[in-house]
Amino acid sequence: MNYLVTGTSAQGCTATDFVLVTVLPSFSISTPPVSVCQNLTANLVASGAQSYTWSPATNLSATTGSSVIFTPGTNTNYTVVGTNAAGCTATSTLVVTVKALPLINAGFDATICANQSTILSASGGNNYQWTGLAAGNPITVSPTVSTSYTVTGTAANGCTNTDELLVTVNPLPIVNGGSDVTVCPQTQISLTATGTNSYSWNPSIQNGIPFTPTTTTNYQVTGTTNLGCTATDLVLVTVLPQPPLSTPNVATCENGTVNVVATGAQSYTWSPATNLSGTSGGNLIFTAGNTTTYTIVGTGSNGCTASSTLVVTVNPLPTVDAGAALSTCAGQSVNLTATGANTYTWTGAVGNPITVTPLSTTTYTVTGTSAAGCSNTDQIIVTVNPLPSVDGGADVTICSGEPVTLSASGTVSYSWNPTIINGDPFNPTTTATYVVTGTSALGCTATDNVLVTVNANPVVVVNDVSLCVGGTTSLTANGAATYTWSPALNLSTTTGTNVTFTAGTTSTYTITGTSAAGCVGSDDVTVTVNALPIVNAGQDKIICEGTQITLTALGATSYSWNPTATNGIPFAPPVGTTVYTVTGTDANGCVATDELTVLVNANPIVNAGPDIALCAGESATLTASGAVNYTWTGGISDGTPFIPTTTNTYTVTGTSADGCTSTDALILTVNPIPNVNGGTDIETCAGQNVTLAASGAATYTWDGGAVNNQPFTPPTGTTIYTVTGTSAEGCEDTDQVSVLINPNYQATFEPSATFGCAPESVTLFNTTAGGSIDCSWTLSNGVTLQGCESVTVLLENAGCLDVTLSVNAANGCSSTVTQTDVICIEETPIAEFSALPNVITIFDDPVQFINTSSAAASYIWDFGDGSPLVEATDPSHDYSLDSVGTYLVTLLATSPSGCTDSAFALIQIIDDVIFYVPNSFTPDGDIANQTFQPVFTSGFDPAEYSIRIFNRWGEVVFESNDATIGWDGGYGNGSNYHLMQEGVYTWKIEFTVLQTDERIMKVGHVSLLR
Repeated sequence: MNYLVTGTSAQGCTATDFVLVTVLPSFSISTPPVSVCQNLTANLVASGAQSYTWSPATNLSATTGSSVIFTPGTNTNYTVVGTNAAGCTATSTLVVTVKALPLINAGFDATICANQSTILSASGGNNYQWTGLAAGNPITVSPTVSTSYTVTGTAANGCTNTDELLVTVNPLPIVNGGSDVTVCPQTQISLTATGTNSYSWNPSIQNGIPFTPTTTTNYQVTGTTNLGCTATDLVLVTVLPQPPLSTPNVATCENGTVNVVATGAQSYTWSPATNLSGTSGGNLIFTAGNTTTYTIVGTGSNGCTASSTLVVTVNPLPTVDAGAALSTCAGQSVNLTATGANTYTWTGAVGNPITVTPLSTTTYTVTGTSAAGCSNTDQIIVTVNPLPSVDGGADVTICSGEPVTLSASGTVSYSWNPTIINGDPFNPTTTATYVVTGTSALGCTATDNVLVTVNANPVVVVNDVSLCVGGTTSLTANGAATYTWSPALNLSTTTGTNVTFTAGTTSTYTITGTSAAGCVGSDDVTVTVNALPIVNAGQDKIICEGTQITLTALGATSYSWNPTATNGIPFAPPVGTTVYTVTGTDANGCVATDELTVLVNANPIVNAGPDIALCAGESATLTASGAVNYTWTGGISDGTPFIPTTTNTYTVTGTSADGCTSTDALILTVNPIPNVNGGTDIETCAGQNVTLAASGAATYTWDGGAVNNQPFTPPTGTTIYTVTGTSAEGCEDTDQVSVLINPNYQATFEPSATFGCAPESVTLFNTTAGGSIDCSWTLSNGVTLQGCESVTVLLENAGCLDVTLSVNAANGCSSTVTQTDVICIEETPIAEFSALPNVITIFDDPVQFINTSSAAASYIWDFGDGSPLVEATDPSHDYSLDSVGTYLVTLLATSPSGCTDSAFALIQIIDDVIFYVPNSFTPDGDIANQTFQPVFTSGFDPAEYSIRIFNRWGEVVFESNDATIGWDGGYGNGSNYHLMQEGVYTWKIEFTVLQTDERIMKVGHVSLLR
C-alpha cells in the first residue's frame, strides 16, 4: 500500500511524499507425523520452505535441513521453523511416536517321547512365523531328535520380536510282561514285568505282587522310564472254570426217604455220612431222620474243585382238626371249617371252609396237607332235624283306620314281619304282606304269609274362588268317585264333579266324596263376590312443548293408559290436543275406566347466531331471532355492541306470544395476543450450528435469513436477530435474541500404554494446545475422570476401550476427541485344576489332572517332584518313583497375549498295604517252607491283625492275632496236638490299613503238602 505524507512548514507552506509498504504473503510448512518401532530408525521430512531448524536435538542426526534421521528413543514432539526466500518464517510440529516391540514368548522348553507330538504356542504378538515351519500359531511338531525352534512374532503396530524353545526327544523303553499263565479259580499268581523303571498294569494289579484272578484276562503292562516314556506288553492269564456244581436242596416228611443228587462235576465227596446210603457218587438215598446239612466237594475234569451245601429238610405231619359236631334243620346249610394244615380235601369237595346241605345226619372226613406237602385226616358228624308246619290265617281287607287281629298256629313260638304281636289287634296304615316265622322246640323254623289290604279314604279337594259382581264361575271337585254338594243356593246342581255358581252373594259349600272302595271324605269351598272399583283420571291440562306432566288415576290398585303412559310417572306429551283414557283394576281383579284432555302449545325456534372469534380489545354485537322478546346471559343487550375481555358462552332465551320459551347459545372466543419469546441470548464457538427456537406463537419469521428451529452457522462476532410470532388465531408479537460466536481449539491426548493385562494402570496425557480450564475423560467402559494435565485409571476388565477427551477453553468453547480402541486389555487367565486322586500310593495309577482354567491358551505344569516341566492341558503324572510325602503341584496358565496366573494343589503319597499269601507249604521237618503265614512288607497295623484256617467242613483248625506266627500244619496243643492230613484248606485274614484305618478281609486257599 502507498502511504502519502504531507508536511507543513512554520510559515504554513506544505509539500507531499509517498512511501510504498509491501506486505509479503504468509506461508506454511508441512511436517507429517512419523511412527517407528523401537529397534528401527526413521527419516523425518519437512517441506514448504528454503531452510529448516529442528528442536530439540534429542535423538536427531542433525538440527538443520529438510530431512534428518531419528534414532528411536521415546515419543517426541519436534518443533520445525522454516524460512522462505523472502526471509519470512513458519512453524510446525512433527510428532514422532515410538512403538513398543512385542514381548514374544515361545513358551517353555518341552520334553516328549519318540513318536510323540507337541504343540508350539507363542504369545505376545498378533501373528507368528516359526523357523523352517509353516506360518501360524499354535502349530504341532513331531521331531525325531531334540530340536530348537525360533518364532518371530509381529504385533498389531507392525513391530516384531523373536524367542526360541528347545524340544527334547527321549527314547521309548522295551517292556517284557512275562509268560502267559493258566490257573484254577481262587489261586494267587504274580505278574512281574521287566525292562524299565516303573510299571502300570491294566486291569489294575501291582507289579510282582500276588493277586487272585477271577476270569481269563489279557493283562497289559505299561512300562515308564525315568524320562516319562512308555511302552506296553500283554500277558494272557487263563482262569480254568470250576465245575458247575449243583446240589439242589430237598425235603421229605416224617419217616420218609428221598434222593439227594449232585451234578456238574466228575467225582463227588459227601459229609457227614449220617442217614446217607454212601459218601461218594452223584446220587445217594437219604433215610428219614432229622433235618441235616451236607457238604459236597466236586472235582472237574480239569482238576479244579467246587464246594456246595445241600439241605435235607424233614417236615412234621400236620395236626388236622375238623371241628366239633354240628346240628342243623332240614333244607338248611352249614359251614365245615378244618384247621391245622395249609390245604384241605373234604369228602366229595376240595377247599376250606365248605358249605354242605345234608338231607339226613351225615359224617364228613377231611384230609389236610401242610405247606411242606405232608398230610393227615379228621372227621365231623352233622345231625339234621325236621321243620315245623306254620299257618298265619286268611288274607284281610279294611278301610284306613280300622283294626286287624292276626293269629298264627302250628308250632311253639311266632315272630311277625312287619313286627306285630300274635293274636293282638293293631291298626295298619298301608297295604302290606305280613310274614310269620314259627319256631319248633328243636329250633327249626317255617313261615307263612298274610296279605292285609288297607284301602285309603278319598281326599276331596275343591279350590276356593272369587268373582266380580254380575259374573259366574265353575266349581270342580277332585279326589273321589262320586260327589254331593250342599246347600243348593246359586248352584246349577247338587251332584257331580262340576257345578256352576251364578253370582249372588259370598257363600260356603260342603262337598262329600265316596271312593270306588266305598270309603268317604269331604271338603269345604268358599265363593267370594267382589264389588267394582270407582276410577278417577284427574283434571284436563294445558302446557308448553317439552313440559312434563304426571297422569295419576285414583280408585283402583293398577292402571293402564291409552295412549300409552305410566300412572304416576312424568312424561312430555306431543304438541296438540290428546285425550287420555285410563282403565283401573282393583285388588280383586275388577275393572272400571275414566278420561282427561291435554293441550300442548309449541315452543318458539330461537337462533342466537353463529359463533364469533376476535382478538383481545375488539368489539362484538349479539342479535337473536325466532321469538318475540329476548334475554341474554352476562348482562348483554340484544343488538348492542360491547367489548368482551375473555372467551365465554352467551345464552339467549326467547319468549313466544303463548308465553312458551326456548334458548340458543353461541361461543364468543377472545384470542390473546401471543407472548413471543425468541429464547435466551446465545454464546457458542466458531463452526457450531445455532438453532433459534422461538415459542409462544404458532408461526415465526426471523430476520437475518434465520428460520425457526432450523440449524445455521452465524458469522463470528455478535448479531441481533428479531422474530415476529403469529398465533393460530392470527395475533402477532415480537422478540430479539443476541448471538455471540467465539473461536475454537482442537483437543488431543496420548495414553501411557496401548496394551496390558488386567488389571493394568494406564495414564492419559492431555496434549491440547491453547490452555484448558475444564477437562472430562470418558472411557467406553463407563469410567469418567476429571483433570487437564494427566489422569490415571486402573483397568480390571478385558477388552479394547475407546477414550474421549472433552476440553473447555477459557472462552467457553469446547473440543472433543475420541480415539477408538486406543487401549486394549487382555483378561488375565484364571488358573484352576483338580487332581484325581490327590492321595495315592507309589503303586497307584498315574494321577490325572483335570484343568478347569479359563481364558488361557497354554499351560505349564510343575509336578513338585523334580520331574521336567510339562506343557499340556490335562496331563497325568506317575509318582511311582517318588517317596512317601507331600508334593506341591503348580499350574502356570498363559493367555494368548502373555498374561499369566498360577494355581496350586498338594499330592500326598502314603504307604500302600503290600503283602503276599503263599498258596502251598510243606511242613515235612526240613528247613524250608515249614509254616504258612501272609508276608506283610508295609502299610498294615500289626495290632489289628487276625488269621484263621478252616478245614473243608468249616471247622477252625488254627487262629492267631500275631502276624509273625504261622500255621505249622497241626491242630491242638500239648498231648492233644496232631498233624492235619494233606489237602486244601481255606484261610481268612483280617487287618487294618495303617494310613486310613480301613478294615480289610481276604479269603483264599492253601495246599498242605508233606
